[in-house]
Amino acid sequence: MVLMRFRTAPAIAVASLLAACAGQPQNNAALDAAQQRLAQLELDPSARQYASAALSEAEQSLGAAHNAYSRGETTAFNHDLFMADRALATAEAQTQNEAARQHLAQLSQNRDQILLQARNTQLQQQGGLSRAVLKFARQASRSEQATRPWRAVQDRG
Repeated sequence: MVLMRFRTAPAIAVASLLAACAGQPQNNAALDAAQQRLAQLELDPSARQYASAALSEAEQSLGAAHNAYSRGETTAFNHDLFMADRALATAEAQTQNEAARQHLAQLSQNRDQILLQARNTQLQQQGGLSRAVLKFARQASRSEQATRPWRAVQDRG
């Protein structure tokens, strides 16, 4: 009788372990992928700042999808997983949109700086040209003043 008790105890333990494993659903690849996307987005500071509502919605939908999956409710699971996917896509789009908006603002600022530098260069060149014309005019004036006596002699003679 004691021998029989030792043989049945491991069998009962193995049977209860198998029953416990059979009762818990295996992980769903789509659910795991969505949870991984959410985790990646939550690590992104700009996503947390600009897409916090979409991230919260995705988190709620993923929780509901997980609960539906564990209860074996396929229709509810598919719906909640779809809603989580859309919320994650929205969060990604909002984050990308904000990054693009900031990049555009930086490019616009760079463009304005380049235009300002070009205008300054143009003014410096024009100033240089004006100085060159003024210098030439002064030289011409001096040259004319130097040749006046000579012309006066030529005109007399």
